[in-house]
Amino acid sequence: SAKVSISSLISFIILFNFGIAFLIGQSLGNMGYGFLIVAGFYFVLMIAVFLLKKMIVKSIANQVIDFLKK
Repeated sequence: SAKVSISSLISFIILFNFGIAFLIGQSLGNMGYGFLIVAGFYFVLMIAVFLLKKMIVKSIANQVIDFLKK
């Protein structure tokens, strides 16, 4: 059941990204630009997560510790 839910979520995310890429590409008149923009967005997101990794982990760890203290 959990595997089906996870695979459905991943499929939705992939298809949603394809839809966004096609929509952007259609509005720009070139499908390649749409996929390039979507890929660029994920590249910038990946760099941001990489640079802020310690802060993100620290924040999540503090939230878990605070939750467990209650």
